[in-house]
This record gives sequence, C-alpha cells and structure tokens, in this order.
Amino acid sequence: MERFPPSKSIAFVLLLLAACAHYAEANPGRRHPIRSIFSFGNSYTDTGNYGKLAASVLPVIPFSNLPYGETFFSRPTGRASNGRLILDFIADEFGLPFIPPILGEECNFTHGANFGVIAATALGLGFFLEKNITTVPPFNSSLNVQLEWFRKLKPTLCSTPQGSTC
Repeated sequence: MERFPPSKSIAFVLLLLAACAHYAEANPGRRHPIRSIFSFGNSYTDTGNYGKLAASVLPVIPFSNLPYGETFFSRPTGRASNGRLILDFIADEFGLPFIPPILGEECNFTHGANFGVIAATALGLGFFLEKNITTVPPFNSSLNVQLEWFRKLKPTLCSTPQGSTC
C-alpha cells in the first residue's frame, strides 16, 4: 500500500479549505446549501472523541487539560489544538455551529457529527496486532469503526413519521 507523506495530507486539507472559501466568495449573500457536516478522521478533525475513548484506559488525557483549547475556547475541549481545527473554520464558513463529537454529551446531530479520533488509523486494530505493531492506541478507532458509528446514527437523522429511513 502506498503511503502519502504528511505534506500531501496537509495540502489536501488546505485545498478543501480553499475550495470552501472560494465557494463562499463566489456566492455572497446566498444561503448556504450545506446544512450539516459529518466528519471522519484523526487529530485533524477530532472535537472530543479521543477523551471519551481513552478515559477508561489512560489515567491522564493531555487533550482534556490546558494548554489545549486556551487560545479560542479558554478551556480544554478535547481537540489536539490550543484553538480551533480546520473543521471548525469550515463549519463557521457555512454558518453551522461547532460540530459535536459523536461520543460527547451532545445529542442533537442535526447540523452534523464528528467521528474523528486522535491517532485513528485507516486500518483496524487487528491488522497492527497481527503484524506485532504495538505503537497504536489501545482501542480501535479505525475508519471502519467510525463508519459503523455513522451507520448507527443515520436512522436517527433520517426517520420520518411515515417510518421510512434513508
């Protein structure tokens, strides 16, 4: 499997952000057609899921303490940043509130949900354990796990009084 250097990942995220900004500038005064954001990933997007997963495994979670969060929120938020993440800027650009973590206290996901987890991998934990690679988190937060969380949430977002779902 080909690995992409971090610079390509960062370039992709910056390209996505530039596309969002371009759309907003090209359509001033128009109501944004984007009403929700569902985010998957790792520390670039995690808005608090890692803290919930790691609480039972790790005695101290750095992202739940200062200086994380102090620049913008003035308190720890579970983000791997002392301020906002790119996801926060994208949500703000489209007039959406901050996207809550799926494992957080928030129960209203009408504007989206964040499934990203710090140190998440594309491959499941089993792959790494089979290869005797132990430098991964002690819990499985892979993309497949995040997609499963989304599948479980999806019926609550799409249910109608007629009983149909998306």
